[in-house]
Amino acid sequence: MPDDARFTVKHLASKRDHTPFSDLASEGDYGAPSGSVNFSPDSDVHLSVWSPVGKKGGRLVVFSHAEFLTPSSYTELLKHWASHGFVVVAPMHNDEEIVQTVSQAAINSDFKWPRYLGAPLGADDSFRIPLDAWKERSATLKRVLDVIPIMQQVSGLDISTERPIIVGHSLGAFAAQLILGATARLGPADNEILSMKDDRYYAGILLTPQGHGALGFDMVSWRDLSSPCLTVSGPGDDSLFNRGLTADDRTDAYALSAPNFKHLAWMRKTTMSSCTGEHAWSGVGYQHQFEEICAATTGFLKAYGDYDEKYLNLIAGADFENDTDGRLAMLYR
Repeated sequence: MPDDARFTVKHLASKRDHTPFSDLASEGDYGAPSGSVNFSPDSDVHLSVWSPVGKKGGRLVVFSHAEFLTPSSYTELLKHWASHGFVVVAPMHNDEEIVQTVSQAAINSDFKWPRYLGAPLGADDSFRIPLDAWKERSATLKRVLDVIPIMQQVSGLDISTERPIIVGHSLGAFAAQLILGATARLGPADNEILSMKDDRYYAGILLTPQGHGALGFDMVSWRDLSSPCLTVSGPGDDSLFNRGLTADDRTDAYALSAPNFKHLAWMRKTTMSSCTGEHAWSGVGYQHQFEEICAATTGFLKAYGDYDEKYLNLIAGADFENDTDGRLAMLYR
């Protein structure tokens, strides 16, 4: 968490004649790469890397994709962050065991998320997922930081790990929450919890994350999440790992975590493709959603990655809501 007394929120509801929303929603000054570069330091870690065109490196952002998708599914978003000066590293996750098991269980009409990780999924007791499968994503995200020095030697990029930021979407947001300090229940006893916190990560962005009642999360799962964090939610994005959760449920990481430097980007409408930008140019509604996610997330990256007070106050104020005619509201606590 920022420890400089000068890094403070000076206003939460200012109204100014001009805001940089359009700049944050558009390609940045450094230019977007045409694509990613693949890097595999060993047989278990496969990374896609997006870096700014106009500079030899940048601050590190690590991205964890959603179920059924791959890093390349988010090319437009990851290119966008790179164009604003960040080096984005996205591991490829192996979710086969989790996704197949949960998908099969979710076919049942009485499907409910288990209160504890490892508990049966739905009515059929055969639907269980080994704990190691739930740990895999967070373990991979820890491993990414370990291999950055090797990546720098091979690529020649100057990657700053001074304040690395973790970003996750859907199942990726589950792993990111654990990395930031959230806990998941393994069983009914108070000491049966899963903790995967990695203090090397400075802050995080959670795109339509899970709330209490899913994946072992309960009402106290976020009490030790003290890192700066942006939660992005809104009606829609009824993907597999959001099934049965309301948009309000998905704001728990914002509402139930330790206060200070917690942000919520509340969108009027979201879909699974809001984050990917896949349909951004197929209609005004989709374009607005993608622009809002680009602006909110890039503003957060600049505020906490670059330690820029101007952007901190921007994402804690009312500017985005004014600029989007109320489609995107930014809250702070």
